[in-house]
Amino acid sequence: MKKIIYSIKKWWKKTTEEYHRQQVLKREKEVRREAMHRLQVREFESGLYLCLDDIPILKEIEVAQALPNALHEAREHYQDYKLSLGL
Repeated sequence: MKKIIYSIKKWWKKTTEEYHRQQVLKREKEVRREAMHRLQVREFESGLYLCLDDIPILKEIEVAQALPNALHEAREHYQDYKLSLGL
């Protein structure tokens, strides 16, 4: 009888750990998708701007090569912030 109960406890622990791991992965995927959708480079008045929800938040960066890096960094910081909230 103890073996059966032990097996059930072990199975339950493994199942709940896997469920929680899947929930964390799902949340990370949602935040990554949200960051990709909300933070973008857009053109306004013949200039490139880093935008949040289509609202320019950073003026045109003079060096054209810095813009993709700035976009990547902004998305990374946004993801880190959202994941740190733990919602």
